[in-house]
Parts: sequence; C-alpha cells; structure tokens
Amino acid sequence: MTLYNREGFRAYAQDRIADTIQTRFYPVQPFLYALTGRGGATTKSDVQIGSPGAAVVFAGTQISMAEKRTLGGLIRYQVPMQTGTNDSTKIMGARDTNPVVANATTQSQDQLYGTAGFSWVQMKTPIQIWNSSLDMAMKSGGGIDGRNLAIDRIIENATDMALQDLLKNLAYRLWNGMPSNQSATPWDDFIGIMGVVNDSNVYGGVDRSNPAAKNWRGKLVSSAVSADINTLLDFANYDTTVGQPLAAYGEGVNLILTSAPLYRTFRAQARSRGGIAIKEAIPEMQWLGYKKEVLQVDNAYVMFDLNCPANTVAMLNLDSWKVIIDPRHNFQVEPFEDVGRYVTGGQDAMQAFIDLQAMVVCEAPAGQALFTNVS
Repeated sequence: MTLYNREGFRAYAQDRIADTIQTRFYPVQPFLYALTGRGGATTKSDVQIGSPGAAVVFAGTQISMAEKRTLGGLIRYQVPMQTGTNDSTKIMGARDTNPVVANATTQSQDQLYGTAGFSWVQMKTPIQIWNSSLDMAMKSGGGIDGRNLAIDRIIENATDMALQDLLKNLAYRLWNGMPSNQSATPWDDFIGIMGVVNDSNVYGGVDRSNPAAKNWRGKLVSSAVSADINTLLDFANYDTTVGQPLAAYGEGVNLILTSAPLYRTFRAQARSRGGIAIKEAIPEMQWLGYKKEVLQVDNAYVMFDLNCPANTVAMLNLDSWKVIIDPRHNFQVEPFEDVGRYVTGGQDAMQAFIDLQAMVVCEAPAGQALFTNVS
C-alpha cells in the first residue's frame, strides 16, 4: 500500500525499478546482455541493477564481489601503457656477454608511454507526477485501498516512462558517446563502441594518432567491404594488413553486433552454411529477459542492435570490457519534491530523478574491430 507522502512515492518508485528493470533493460541492451552472460552471471541476484547500494559490474570475465565493490568506489579507472621494446633477448654462447636492452635510454622497459584514464558519467531522468492527477486519484472510489491503488498506478506509469527514457538514452550513448573533455571528472559522455574502435582519436586521454600508441588502436575498416559474415570474421581475426589480428587476443571475436538489415543478410548466410540460429536468445541466459534470436558463427554470437549505425558491423572481444555502476547511483530514485512550491511559475507537480552513474572501459581496444561501410 502506498503512503501518500514524498518518501512513500520515492520508495514505491524505487521498488518498481528494482522489480522491472531487468525485463526492460536487456531487450534494448544486447551489448550488456552478452557482457553479463560472459561474466558468468546465472541468476537475477547476480546482477542487482536498480538496487541502490549493490555493486554492479558488467564484465567479460568473472570478477569477485570484493573487486566489484572496489571498482564501484573508484574516482577514476587507470590503465598503464608501456612503450618499451621487446628486441633484447639473446641466445647466449660460451663466454658470451650479457644482452643489452634495446633503446634503453629512450624506450626503457620500465618506461610508461602514459596512462589511459576513464571517468564516471552521470545521467539523470525526471519522474514527474502532476498534483492534479494525484487529486483525481484521491477522489477514486473503493475507499482507502481504491485510492492507494490509483496512486500506485500513477507512480508506476510515471516511473516506467522515465526509466524507458533513461535506458533508451544509455543504449544510444553506448554506441555513439564521446566526451568533450577527457581530462575532466566526471565526463559528460561515455566513449561508445564507435569511439573505442578507432585508430586516430583520443581514447582515455591517449592520442592514438601518435605512433607510440599504436598498440591502443582499434582495427577500423572504413573502406567498402561485402556483407559476408564469414569473410568479415576471418578478416577481423586473422588479417594483419589493418591493425592487429584479433585472434591474438584470447579466442578472438566472441560478439558481433550489427544493424537489423545486415543481420537479416547474415542470418540467410548462416542458415545456408550450417550455422546456428538460436531462437529466444542464448538458452542459459534467457533469465535475463532478452528474447530476440541470436546467431552463432564459429565462436561468436551475432546480434542486431537498433542503435548500430547503418552499414556497420562491430566485432568485439568482450574479455577486456567493463561497464561499472556506482552503488550509490544504481538507478537511485531521489526524493520527490513539490516543484511548484520552490520555483515561481513552476509546474504544479511532484518530481524526482532517477540517478545513474556509470563508467565504460575497454582495456584492449586493439582487440576490437569495426567495419563502417558494409554492403
């Protein structure tokens, strides 16, 4: 039963988010869906999104709860970058001299090119309930229970709409985000997939146009290529003419994201070549609420993402990705306020905010590939 006061509104809205967010979250987040399963989560309690105070980390490898709590309390995520050479090993002969470190004074083995740093991004979405709607609910029939039920429905509707808006915006930014100042804390945007898999932009404060940062360049292919899933996958994993072969990074590509039209093309190819089309997503991960079809080609799952730009295919190795949510800002509903009382000419409404603070990190951008002109 809802209490007709501001704290009662906040508590009910927070419970609504905790109860429904997973079924709303994953259907619009295929990237995070795959990342969650890759990290070894097996039940909803393993991923407590929408539960303030809970440590949540989407990661391509399994991490402990202690590490999740540590990551959630960081001010900034730092990744050191070495630039020392590896041409100093020597086969020793009889009565031989010891090997010499190549370029010892300019590219020593203990010399760092720099540190890539990643900051939090805060997102807030308003939940607004007009006082006139509450007044009408208070006049509903059915006694106290009827009035509370009417109020509950108003809070649910407003919370659902606000959460949907936040998740839609988050899904877009995970693809297209790029902060305007990467030296700032916090950032004003994430570095999305399109920014991570690049070979000349600034990533985590590192200028990847600098030759010393070549090992941090993504495998970006902007020239026109044919829409053949097997050819693209082999190019990403084994070609050495553009960037590094992704197969050098663990198992290589394990997730392919693309647009719906290209997915349809790949689906027909997979069927004709004996590939697997998995109905209602990956069987062991159906509890996450993602019900769309998924293809499996070699070691990689293929999924379509409505936020993927046209003619684009992202081939990712999830092992080096982390998406961290601050426990204190885990879709936290802030207290409701009657905004009309504090702003002259303000709207006659109750308003709160859903607060999310998150960080997106890829520690091995060279292990990712992006094709931007596929047809």
